[in-house]
Amino acid sequence: MPLAIGTRSPRLASSRAHYPDPVKLLAALGLAFLSTLAAQAPIVGKLVTVEGTISVEGVQLPPGYLRVVLDPLGSGNELSAEVRSNGTYTIGSVAPGHWRVSASGAFIKSVTRGEREYSAADVEIGDQAGPPFKIVASTNFASLRVTAPAEPRSTEGILFFFWIGGGPDGPMFPVVPDHSDRMIDGGTIGLPPGSHLVCAFVGVQPWMTPQSSLDFSALRPALESHCQTIQLVEGERATISAIQAPFISADELKRLREKLEQ
Repeated sequence: MPLAIGTRSPRLASSRAHYPDPVKLLAALGLAFLSTLAAQAPIVGKLVTVEGTISVEGVQLPPGYLRVVLDPLGSGNELSAEVRSNGTYTIGSVAPGHWRVSASGAFIKSVTRGEREYSAADVEIGDQAGPPFKIVASTNFASLRVTAPAEPRSTEGILFFFWIGGGPDGPMFPVVPDHSDRMIDGGTIGLPPGSHLVCAFVGVQPWMTPQSSLDFSALRPALESHCQTIQLVEGERATISAIQAPFISADELKRLREKLEQ
């Protein structure tokens, strides 16, 4: 069974396959966390209907699997719609504002509406009906293979996590960060193309058992120098080698947590 990221809940399965199963990949990860623009909350009031088409390059997804997803950049709920067999979709009750666009099982390559091109990380939806959106997506994920150093031999597996695009949101965990489901030596994971900050460690340190979901975000300043920025190309494979996990004292971890909460 190949390694892959779950479509909505990232988790890694054990495998040595070179390429991931696109059906189980997380939709549009490459763009889902890249937005550093000023997020504007959707406008409360008039609701509109968003319509469009989506075409998928690469391996085609099973009928009924592909969905277009809108996440508000601000308050509000996620909206989604199943893509019809002819590649069209309709999402109703959308508040005008700024939204992030993704697709289940594929990553977004482009979003256009009429002559205007958008970043999938920030699509502006107005309060008037406009031309349909045209989305181009792909299942040609890049493959990232993670290996462990020969010495010292790792018996616990590899703790692996990453920040998509090196952005501020995250990190994403394809494995449970409590040592119960680590990546095997030579395991492969599918990621969208782009430049990502990835961390791969062998060994066990106290900071690896988080007290809250914010711990790893708080740890980022202390971990960045031990992680790698990897440029992944669509449909191609890269390899990184895990390193010995760094030591971070309890006092330093406490300081980092307090700084994040400020």
